[in-house]
Amino acid sequence: LCGMTTTPIPPHAGIYKLHLLAKATLETGDIRKSVQLPPRIDKLEWIASQMIGIFDELVHVINLLEGDVCSEKKCPTMGAGEHVTYLWQDEKAPVPRAVSAPEYMRNLAFYVDSKLRDRSLFPIDNSSFPSDFMDEVATICRRLFRVY
Repeated sequence: LCGMTTTPIPPHAGIYKLHLLAKATLETGDIRKSVQLPPRIDKLEWIASQMIGIFDELVHVINLLEGDVCSEKKCPTMGAGEHVTYLWQDEKAPVPRAVSAPEYMRNLAFYVDSKLRDRSLFPIDNSSFPSDFMDEVATICRRLFRVY
């Protein structure tokens, strides 16, 4: 994933510019202001912009974990403690299956990347967001939480 360092949203897009605004606000130390919906900004556009930063952080975390900390051998499953194992499932693999933690994290990064590149889900031309946008974002966030 080391090569996956660029965001799948073009820098000229409005949601990318909002992402930069949030990032600049975050660097001031005012956490509340960095996540607060700015005046006159569409809520869905703001949420989309926040997903860019979350994706960037995911890639950083995965790059830190892969290898010495979490290898195929050290982390044969993706889980949360002894009694919870996460199975991978997406459009390409509709039947849930057990995979190692590194494979799960790689699958997740490519899954989120593909979602962010999907212009019907994350429009960059002032088109409307689809009716299932919040459901899709909720699924992405639920899966991302498993890495943290």
